[in-house]
Amino acid sequence: ATIPDYWLWLQRGLIPQLWKHGSTGGSPAGDPGRLALFNVVVGGLRLRQTRSATRECRTSDDLIRFYQRPCAGVAGELKTQCLERVRYCHPEWELSRHPFGPGIELQTEGFVPTGDTTNFDVFLDIRRGQATAESIVEDLLKPRGWIDENTVTVHMDLAFVNMDLRMFGLLQLSLRMHRGGALQKDMFVKAVTSEAYPTIFFAIIDFVFAFLVAVLLLQELAQVKEMCQAGRLKKYLADFWNMVDWITIFFSIGIMGFWAWIVLQSMRISEKLAEFPASPPTRAAHEQLQLELPDPDLILYHDLYGGIIREVEWLFDVKVLHRLALFWFTLVLVLRYFKSFEGQPRLSQMAHAMRFAWRDLSHFLILFFVVFVNFTLGGYLLFGSTIREWSSPYLALGATFKLLLGHFDYDRMEEVAGFSATVWFWLFVVLVILVLMNFLFAIVLDSYHVVKTYAGKPTSLFTQMRDSLRWRDPRRPKGLPRKQWKGYRMSSYQQELLTGALDDYLRENEDLGHLPVNSTLISLRMQRKKQELKTGVRAKDADFMTEQEIMGLCPAIDEQQARRLLYDVKDFAEDDHDEHSLQQQQMEDFRSCAVDYAMQIQALVSDGEAKIRDMAQVVERRLQELGPRIRADQLHGVDVVPPVERGHRATQAVSGQERLALVNAVVGVGSDGPRQSTMFR
Repeated sequence: ATIPDYWLWLQRGLIPQLWKHGSTGGSPAGDPGRLALFNVVVGGLRLRQTRSATRECRTSDDLIRFYQRPCAGVAGELKTQCLERVRYCHPEWELSRHPFGPGIELQTEGFVPTGDTTNFDVFLDIRRGQATAESIVEDLLKPRGWIDENTVTVHMDLAFVNMDLRMFGLLQLSLRMHRGGALQKDMFVKAVTSEAYPTIFFAIIDFVFAFLVAVLLLQELAQVKEMCQAGRLKKYLADFWNMVDWITIFFSIGIMGFWAWIVLQSMRISEKLAEFPASPPTRAAHEQLQLELPDPDLILYHDLYGGIIREVEWLFDVKVLHRLALFWFTLVLVLRYFKSFEGQPRLSQMAHAMRFAWRDLSHFLILFFVVFVNFTLGGYLLFGSTIREWSSPYLALGATFKLLLGHFDYDRMEEVAGFSATVWFWLFVVLVILVLMNFLFAIVLDSYHVVKTYAGKPTSLFTQMRDSLRWRDPRRPKGLPRKQWKGYRMSSYQQELLTGALDDYLRENEDLGHLPVNSTLISLRMQRKKQELKTGVRAKDADFMTEQEIMGLCPAIDEQQARRLLYDVKDFAEDDHDEHSLQQQQMEDFRSCAVDYAMQIQALVSDGEAKIRDMAQVVERRLQELGPRIRADQLHGVDVVPPVERGHRATQAVSGQERLALVNAVVGVGSDGPRQSTMFR
């Protein structure tokens, strides 16, 4: 492509397409300014270019004389212009703010910078007709050299509105003139929503998100209050996962505020479009050249839709920043998922393996970076002058990474460097792919093995899901009513006691002081295993009791039972069992609660037995008091069983329930007596 090709495409391609009438692909009849039928153009087309400054070339005199040879065959003023042109260079990194062409004498649009910028703008208004647009290009821009050797970039900006998709759009066609002579063409379409919430249903997800953020904020504030009251605020702040929670909260609030601001800005653009004026009267290109000052109405009109183009582009850039913020927010959510993994033993084990491997991985990455970058530079030096994928350090970095994944063209590399390419390629395969990659796998596997050794055999996620979906609690014994089993579960008060006991345990054990506030079961289990490995003491290596010692502790069992018990204990210890697994820990908690209840019941039973003994003594005294009267009755011929024998006979003849009723009758307690009497059975 060349500059004449660019002017030809603009005059015969783009302008007729925008101003076309009665075509399916263009505008409906009598309604120019539609792009692809559904997109309504705002104002018109803006041509904008940036220009480089002119500086004297800094090179040797021999090269300057060689460069000036084409000017030897030219005479007069043309030779002077030729010599001036070849003596000066046009660095594209230094932009110009000076007028050029007719803009030096007159304030001609497009030949003077716009405001205090380095942009030179020309506006082709849709409502002023196709003939006016073609006249500006044919009679003003082309003959006056609007595009010359100082041009760096040329942008064609077209703002449009699409009501079917409810969006603002900006079409950008760019042309960049490289100093090597190439013309680089690019096209960008930037679109942003014009109406974020057309109905209330579109806002439901945002409301749910805001509600969840509010719930998380309230939970963290409650935890901060609890830690302040317990005097453990520093411990709370030192916990990494608590910081992740607060980062999530602040990030979420920032994203919601950012989005609300974007919605307000889109509404502001809609209000400007509603007040957009009609175009001023038409002026031909030769009339614009004769004006010493531009038409103020035309300048105001161009400023209005030029401002809309600028705001749509700016809003799109802000939307890109918002999406970048959402991208970083997803990384924060990944950390939140890792925190939730702490609640599942098997997932927590894998997360601990990643954290455990990080120290070795950081050193591995240093080694990998040094080797990888050196191979990248080697490939750039070998193939960069011939193969485009290696033509710059940035592209060479991507090509080396593709080679790591197995995407490469070995034949092309061998054609360029031959023996050197072969050495480079096979060294990369051996050192990077075979050695370093296996180092990476070994680090990960070794870390997972160590953590698995510490953690034992935790419960899997599928086991927990199965237990949670079963209609019957797997821990509830068969035959035990559901209501009665619920009574054995820990109350909130008992859970608070257990939480407090865990906190006291962490404070009393100095080697656990580094654990976070919300320490999980697997963290404590891993710490215990580390302590075992440090001291060299494990359950399978411990000294067991002898059969005689077991019989001494439990006289009720014989030698065979003691031998069988000792055998089972040794067999259990030699297996890779972990007494701190999740389900066993739950059963241990349940056993502790049951022991507490049993101790309470034993205290009540002891109290009841003391009361029964007191009652028996009262009965005995009353029987002794009745002894003389019974003997008197016997003297008078009444057959009466002696009191003591009568008591023994009653005790032998009646059951335990009848004896209890007899005692209640003696002490004056009826069948509907106190509720505690049922506990004395």
